[in-house]
Amino acid sequence: QGVTQPSLSAGYQQLQQAIKSSQVADPIDQAERILLDQLNDWRSRETRRSAVRALKAYVNRSPASREKVIHIVEDRREEAPIRYEALKTLSAATSHEEVSNLLIAVGESGWYDASLRRIAYKALYWREDLLKFDERVLTALLNAATSDNQTAWPPEVRKGAIWALFNWTPEIDVRSKLLYLVLSHPDASIRLEAIKSLYGAMNDEEVEEKIRYFARAEVEPSVR
Repeated sequence: QGVTQPSLSAGYQQLQQAIKSSQVADPIDQAERILLDQLNDWRSRETRRSAVRALKAYVNRSPASREKVIHIVEDRREEAPIRYEALKTLSAATSHEEVSNLLIAVGESGWYDASLRRIAYKALYWREDLLKFDERVLTALLNAATSDNQTAWPPEVRKGAIWALFNWTPEIDVRSKLLYLVLSHPDASIRLEAIKSLYGAMNDEEVEEKIRYFARAEVEPSVR
């Protein structure tokens, strides 16, 4: 018995369904295309800044948007305010290795302005899966947060990395290193940033005890 051929009416119905599906998806694609086109309009910084900010809704799932935003960060001719927004936008796509690698590279590079390095580290805050352990990202953040090299990681940059560690405090090593900063770092702003990142770990008895000790020591120096 031969294979039954689909009827013309069935084929027509399938074609109609395909058209409907494309019409539903098209406005989303069209909006993305408009934003990408706006990035090429060099007449208005504010238009381009708003466009790269709005691409945060697409950058995780769209290779075209992701590649464009990555290019903006890497382009040395690009203005700092646009790059700043591009780095923030990439925080929504850190599950892509090329994005996390770029953010780490910007954070570690002395060529970029300190404010851009700081926001690059902060963009690594987002963990799509809190149970997923990304050793590359964690190692980079801990190195920036705890390195003895004050020149390579000035306070503004270092605080960005510490801020990003908030979501990593379930890791014992992260909690212990943040506590070390709280109790021993000479810069009060670094100590404060480490305390804020430990907020989510205050249910840990050791963390709570040492934070309370630190608080008493700040009020009563004799406790030290």
